[in-house]
Amino acid sequence: MPTSPQRPSRPTASFTCTLPLWFACAFAAAPAAAVPLPDTYLGGADHGYGDVIGDPRLFDIHSAEVVRANGRLRVDIRTNFIGKVGVYPSLTRNGKGIGYGDLLLGGAWTPFVKPGDPSSANTVGHIFDNATNGTWWRYALSFDDPWSKAASGAFSFYRLSGTNAQNLVITEELFKPGAIVRTGQAVRVDRAAPTVALLGTGSWQVSGGPDARLSFDLDLSLDPSGRLEAWDYLSLHWGMTCNNDAIEGGVALPSVPEPGTLSLLGLGVAGGFAARRRRRATT
Repeated sequence: MPTSPQRPSRPTASFTCTLPLWFACAFAAAPAAAVPLPDTYLGGADHGYGDVIGDPRLFDIHSAEVVRANGRLRVDIRTNFIGKVGVYPSLTRNGKGIGYGDLLLGGAWTPFVKPGDPSSANTVGHIFDNATNGTWWRYALSFDDPWSKAASGAFSFYRLSGTNAQNLVITEELFKPGAIVRTGQAVRVDRAAPTVALLGTGSWQVSGGPDARLSFDLDLSLDPSGRLEAWDYLSLHWGMTCNNDAIEGGVALPSVPEPGTLSLLGLGVAGGFAARRRRRATT
């Protein structure tokens, strides 16, 4: 705010220089921290294997991280499946082998818990949970080519308005009879379903090495409802198309003020500080 002409001896810089440096820096940059999601989910039909059906060197999922900031959503999934796309082609109906499953997103996480079973496999691992009795998935980031061996590619972003049974393809629909996979789990969007709506596209990429991960990047402005940007809690499900390991759960996402909000708040604090200085100067 400009200095009053009746008080030229009190320049604006006199109070901005006295604001604590740490406070100014806090408003200058407020990055959102990644929220971790450990892999504690088992899911139904594990055939007695537990967390990972088959070879963990192929299918193990370690964790996920979620970041929502600056109008974008990023999900990183750490998994041994990076670089393994196309394994076991003889078990799949299309002969292409096991590919990437779609990333499913929802609001509240409501996995099925079998009544009367106090075991951790039930209450923590949700060993009886599947696409028919668990969380209602509201969005999907769907691979345009689930069998791509490239380092990056595109996904289609869908809003899901029907039930899971109407919207999604489950594991056994992609595999031949007798294949040992985690059946009943949602792995793909049924793009032909009338209950799914294409909202836009985004990008995915993979990185190898000891910290191998699959990363999704989504522009949240593609969601006209604004729910993905507003939800304080976000649930997710991801696994390869066999779901021999899957990660599922929910994370609390802190609200990050927009840059304009930070600027207004900073001006308000600075104004209050200046007012206190003026009161002290007149006493």
